[in-house]
Amino acid sequence: QYKIPKLCFASSHSVLERFASSLDRDRYNAVFVSSFWLEVMPAETSKGNAVRMILEKEGMTREQAVGFGDGDNDLEMLAACGTAVAMKNAMPDVLKAADCITLSNMQDGVAAYIEENILRQKQNRI
Repeated sequence: QYKIPKLCFASSHSVLERFASSLDRDRYNAVFVSSFWLEVMPAETSKGNAVRMILEKEGMTREQAVGFGDGDNDLEMLAACGTAVAMKNAMPDVLKAADCITLSNMQDGVAAYIEENILRQKQNRI
């Protein structure tokens, strides 16, 4: 017997919204990656839970974590991190949830943020 960790569905946003709303939320976690791509997985599965588990294992606090996201599937992860960074091309709810916005994925936004906000600050302290 195989366990399926995640299913991905592609269709129009309205069709995917109807499908997602029909799911039993006690059993399934359904999140949009983009307006036309929906991920469905077991209810306890999320990027947020993964971040919390890693932080606990590494003995770190949420304030020590920076999360980067562009899709609604990143919202729980961003909430689990002390700093939430949205990509410029992020979905509207991700942009609202972010502490700050960096360049788009295509413009190497993660690298730009790290260089400007982490590496430069570290160099200035040395």
